[in-house]
Amino acid sequence: MRADAPVAGGVSRPASNAIWPWLAMVVLVSAFVGQSYRASLEKSPVFDEPPHIASGLSYVAAHVFHANPQHPPLLKELSALSLSRGGVRWPASPEADALVRGEAAAANAEWRIGNAILAPDPDGILRAARAPFFLIGAGLGVVLFWWTRRMFGPVAAVGAVLLFACDPTTIAHTQLVTRGIFPDHLSYFNEAACLAVDPSRIGLDGGSRCGPQWLDDSNVDWGQGVKQLVDWQRAHAPDRTLKLAYFGTFPPEQYGLRYEKLDPATLLSRPAPGLYAISAFWVGRVPATVTSVAAGATSWLRDTAPDAVVGHAYYIYDVK
Repeated sequence: MRADAPVAGGVSRPASNAIWPWLAMVVLVSAFVGQSYRASLEKSPVFDEPPHIASGLSYVAAHVFHANPQHPPLLKELSALSLSRGGVRWPASPEADALVRGEAAAANAEWRIGNAILAPDPDGILRAARAPFFLIGAGLGVVLFWWTRRMFGPVAAVGAVLLFACDPTTIAHTQLVTRGIFPDHLSYFNEAACLAVDPSRIGLDGGSRCGPQWLDDSNVDWGQGVKQLVDWQRAHAPDRTLKLAYFGTFPPEQYGLRYEKLDPATLLSRPAPGLYAISAFWVGRVPATVTSVAAGATSWLRDTAPDAVVGHAYYIYDVK
């Protein structure tokens, strides 16, 4: 005899002892964690990972919450515990000491301190800092399966985990030390993003080629594509220096990128000849600025197709 299990509304249904739903859950959660982890290996530090990493270490080391108080501490502390097990410590510096004492002069110092913490080994330290988030993501998938199975049965439970494992938002959140909704996966918001601009460019690129024309601010690029930009430079322009319009906080030179920092204001009109790597943030923001300044005006960024799009985040223009 199988015991009846209650479901929503007080209706009972026979409990299922089939093993296939559990196997399906394990496969889906494993695939979810695998693709999140693989994607994280391609990501440089995104915009606010350095301050979150530094803040978490300060909480664990000094037991005070002066750094980055606008965000809850728990996830940052879990990241810091993982870093501590790997031998990463809160730095001993005057600025770090002033921050944990809550001195006004050290306000927002976690941004600079976070970059200093990452500098010796950006990839290794990021892997350790991000590790707890994969476990949290996997645990969430298991809990979702268990709860849905109890409420609605095994088929619904597997369906819920399938949706969870394929959801761009959960994939993006699981791989980064941050609470925000992050890009790359978010840039898959609309495969038809080019429809109103250039239908010939519609394809399975996640809408990344035309996405910035619809999404402003930090919806496509948070600085996560620096490693991919370095690879592109080595393969396609090894002897050239990029003119970089960057939207991020971690210094790109830490990954060996050869670049000149570009003032985005110079992009309001067609720039001088050179090889430009322009963040999707600025590809969206600059044309909007041009239009707001002069009604009916168009931007060269809107009228010029990029020579390449790197990591869904950097638009390459070889201006002659």
